[in-house]
Amino acid sequence: LAEIERPALVAGMLDLVAAVQRLRDFVAGSPSLPKVAWRIDTPLGAVVVDTTGRDDVHVLSGPLLVVDAGGNDRYEFGAREGGRRISVLLDHGGDDEYVALAPGADPSAAVLGYGILWDTQGDDRHRGTQLAQASALFGAALLVDEAGRNELTAGGHAQGHAIGGIAVLAGGPGDDAYRAQTHAQGSAGPAGVAILVERGGDDRYTLDNSPLSRPSPQLPDRNTSMGQGAGRGLRTDAADGRSAAGGIGILVDLAGNDRYEAQVFAQGVGFREGLGILVDDAGDDRYEAAWYAMGAAAPRGAGVLLDRGTGRDRYRATHSQSLGAAHDFSVGFFLDEGGDDRYHAGALGLGAANDNGIALFVDAAGDDAYGVDAEGCLAFGAARIGEWGSPRDDLPNVGLFMDLGGDDSYPSHCAQVRNDAAWAAPRRWPSRALRGESGAGIDGRFPSPFATGRSTGGGRAP
Repeated sequence: LAEIERPALVAGMLDLVAAVQRLRDFVAGSPSLPKVAWRIDTPLGAVVVDTTGRDDVHVLSGPLLVVDAGGNDRYEFGAREGGRRISVLLDHGGDDEYVALAPGADPSAAVLGYGILWDTQGDDRHRGTQLAQASALFGAALLVDEAGRNELTAGGHAQGHAIGGIAVLAGGPGDDAYRAQTHAQGSAGPAGVAILVERGGDDRYTLDNSPLSRPSPQLPDRNTSMGQGAGRGLRTDAADGRSAAGGIGILVDLAGNDRYEAQVFAQGVGFREGLGILVDDAGDDRYEAAWYAMGAAAPRGAGVLLDRGTGRDRYRATHSQSLGAAHDFSVGFFLDEGGDDRYHAGALGLGAANDNGIALFVDAAGDDAYGVDAEGCLAFGAARIGEWGSPRDDLPNVGLFMDLGGDDSYPSHCAQVRNDAAWAAPRRWPSRALRGESGAGIDGRFPSPFATGRSTGGGRAP
């Protein structure tokens, strides 16, 4: 990881993306291209050009360059041969299918190199196993699907995933569906930056349990999702000691009524010095997960979930550490800008800090309803230390809950929590007044202290 030359990696990718974009503009802007079906094999991979408009089946292994204009095409990618580290595919027009038969086989996967897959039109299907659909391993990867209703399915380490590199997946304005099991949909490991950006449509993001490929330590019957805006690091204290800080994983959806489903570690989550961010810009959205989700973080990580606009959103976390939650020297931040929202948490959520975390939950407006499963109501600004008598007692551990507008309803078993009120979180050891138990909440009508709106507007400058 320490030997990656990031400036050189980025500079090469910028040059390649600029060249592919010029090629894309030329092909899209030339309706009367000559009909050509041509292929040549080179030491760096095959070069294929097809402008006939036929419905083709391309069977390829590590192609250098593929350009296909027109037709409903099927691409099958076998395992790459050694030394083929650059692959570019541009498809213009048609409803296409992309099938990666081996890890790292499709052109948008980059292993020690560069990979670009650019599709301009049509309702497309992408199928892969591991290292697929904008996945970079010590490289730079890009997948652009500009239009249509698209489906992307993979096992893991996919759909905007990077370790020691950069990966970008850019979706269009259609209703798209993403499905994987683990480490996907804006997931970054050490020295990685991974971004999934969707421009619009009613999209669905799923990180499921079928098959159970990476059981989580928290819930062995659930996969470790580590996606939908997740950054994670590497801790090897018990192995070779070569730990590494986490990467930056981001998911941004700019419009539509979207649905996010995940298991453990997802939806704006940071783990082991990683940063995870999920931003949804508008619409009536639905979020479901189990543990460590929706603006949550664990050891020295940072997780952020920002839901913008005034949509009627639904959030449900079945277990623990969710909805603005932080554990073990981490930071968890959750902000919903407005709308009549519904929240349901298991335990340790809604602005809850545990063992020296900094947790903040903010709902800026709307008539909201809250539910909590835990009888002890470890939520609404809770701050807990597992045991007293260690240095953790005097280190910051802060939970803060803020509902800044509307008429809201709270669970009856959370005694101090109610509409138009302020409260201090109950302490586990009240007689000791530990600094590590600093929690509070407020419900009222106040302006948001966070400048989440656009910093510049339209119109003429003064």
